[in-house]
Amino acid sequence: MRPGEQSRNPNHDEAAPARFAVLLILVFVLLAGIMGVVTGSFTVEHFKPTVPPKSSPITVP
Repeated sequence: MRPGEQSRNPNHDEAAPARFAVLLILVFVLLAGIMGVVTGSFTVEHFKPTVPPKSSPITVP
């Protein structure tokens, strides 16, 4: 914004509750992730693709 210009939203306090909610959700997600890693319930194995076990081929007599 250039000097002398007015902002489009002169009342900047309108967005404060939304910003607070987003910040709260972000903190909650970060804490949940950290606690998951610390407790071992969330590991890097979740991101590795799982290969199903190979089954024996079906043979027709």
